[in-house]
Amino acid sequence: MTPAKPTPAPPRRRRRILSTLIVLLLLLAGAHGLAWWRITGMMAAGFADWTALRRAEGWTVEHDPPRPAGWPLAAELVVPNLRVEARGRGFAEAVGHESGRLVLRIAPPRLDRLALRWEGQQVLRLGAVAVPFTAARLEADLPLEPMPPPRAMEVLAEGVAAATPAGPLEARRVRLLLSPGSVGAEPALMLDLRAEALRLPPGAIGPGVAAFGREVESASVAATLTGPPPMPPSAQRARAWREAGGVLDLQNLALRWGPIAGEASLRVTLDPALQPQGSGGVRLAGAPAAIQALEGAGLVPRATARTAQGVVALLSRVPPEGGPPRVEVPVALERGRITLARIPLVEFPPMVWP
Repeated sequence: MTPAKPTPAPPRRRRRILSTLIVLLLLLAGAHGLAWWRITGMMAAGFADWTALRRAEGWTVEHDPPRPAGWPLAAELVVPNLRVEARGRGFAEAVGHESGRLVLRIAPPRLDRLALRWEGQQVLRLGAVAVPFTAARLEADLPLEPMPPPRAMEVLAEGVAAATPAGPLEARRVRLLLSPGSVGAEPALMLDLRAEALRLPPGAIGPGVAAFGREVESASVAATLTGPPPMPPSAQRARAWREAGGVLDLQNLALRWGPIAGEASLRVTLDPALQPQGSGGVRLAGAPAAIQALEGAGLVPRATARTAQGVVALLSRVPPEGGPPRVEVPVALERGRITLARIPLVEFPPMVWP
């Protein structure tokens, strides 16, 4: 027996189903568009509020009219030709940044995060010094939930090329991570900064470049700041930070530059004159090659280099985990001078707090 064929839906019913689907799609598109319009409107209002607050503090904030963008995949606010300059209370000199455009973005699946993306030609300013630069990628990521500062923030820069007064500076990748945390029961601010494949300006740190070359394989630091952060910097905030027992704990300072592979740690506080002071240690591999490079660059006399090589040979030890011998020596920061094994290494002028 042949089974009966299903009766096709009448044309009128098919048209009704199709019309219902179209209406549903239009309603969904309308709801999505309304949500996009509302979110971009809130972003524009928030940016306007931020601009008004900064201007009330004496900052300069200039930009072309913002416009919404990103539909349908994201809610974006594009701010063309943005110029921000911080000056006045807490800043000894004006600090500014200019960007071809800033894009604020909220998109699935991270609807609780605000992404910032700077595009086009950029300029950093410190007082009268201007450093134009470009970056293949320059982004920051912030939480949207309300919380008191400091907030967690991640900044990522890739393909950076800057024109500094000392010459061109390049970096393949720079990553900065700031996050609130705690040390015991005390609140703290955690910082992690890593840079890869740096090409230093020829005149940036003259002697070092002459001895070890312009190529720095990597540099990184992990730091913990306890006590009330002295930001924006001022003598009053610095004194309050010192009196509260504030400490800047620099951990895992690491550098791979030419023959040098070094690690260091330094615990920094402020003395009664609000000048930095601290102590720590340095672990250095490749010291013989570094001394030879300094001698070859004419920065260390031959007799001094030979003496240093002998001292390094006496102090070098093979680490328990294996690898090349390394030297471990104390480092100190006091009275505007950094000393290595009590030997003056670097001097710098007193810190002037606004």
